[in-house]
Amino acid sequence: MNSSIMDEDEEYRGILTPVSKWNDGEGTVYMRFTESYRSVKTEGWAISKLGVGDDKDKLNAALALIDHFYSPQGMITLSYGSDAFMKVKDASVTVKSWEDVAKKYETFNFNGKEMPLISDASLAEMMELTGGNYTNYVRRYLGTQLNGYPKLQSYEACATDPKGQIGLRIYSAALAKGIVKHSGYDVSKNQFYSSVTTILPTTSDQQATLDSFTDLKGNFQWVKNGTNLFFEVIKNGYAALSEAEQSAQGLATYVNNNYHSRDYVNVRNAQWKTLMDYFAKIK
Repeated sequence: MNSSIMDEDEEYRGILTPVSKWNDGEGTVYMRFTESYRSVKTEGWAISKLGVGDDKDKLNAALALIDHFYSPQGMITLSYGSDAFMKVKDASVTVKSWEDVAKKYETFNFNGKEMPLISDASLAEMMELTGGNYTNYVRRYLGTQLNGYPKLQSYEACATDPKGQIGLRIYSAALAKGIVKHSGYDVSKNQFYSSVTTILPTTSDQQATLDSFTDLKGNFQWVKNGTNLFFEVIKNGYAALSEAEQSAQGLATYVNNNYHSRDYVNVRNAQWKTLMDYFAKIK
């Protein structure tokens, strides 16, 4: 959000997720829950056998680099840029743990953790070069925010207009205290709270089956001006359906009978099981 395009007395504030009735698989409860959370990226890092051969020093050097991406300092550097773009309090401090962050940088509390503040010069440059668009700034000018590591959303919070930060602080505190629940990146025992990758491992037969569901894809699109029967029901009610189909269960039966929705879910569940079996083996 950029205040330069807002009237002086105009404000936008984030609000907490409303309390809703959810069934998380362990019983129906009332809670503040958000599904709108960062997705798990499909990109990752790999080291080829051809690239390192039998050279253990080269292999260890490559592994050390990847390990750095997932360390506190590595995630900060890849999200913020070098120290020149942050408010450094004590440059002599080496960040080996999250507790070291507040010793080295000027920080603010984000989701219950102290995170670095970007420098005033960096913020001014962002406004000048990209009009306050932090994504374009960090990707086009800093070379950070690339895929393949856990990106820190605290940078976005720093780049948010002061008016927007009022609501952001409220929401951040709510997440830290568990007032708002959300999905996480770990495979939780209760998978209601686990994020799922955008792409799942697919065999050629499974992909051929999914590709055959052309009516399902054509009638449940998420693009502008596309056809989505769920949206039609939200807008116009059940008028287009028969009396037997005019309920949530009836609509589910209708979609299954006409568009193979259950067959689609069965393939996706099989793919998910393949992924879970793989994780279980490498633990």
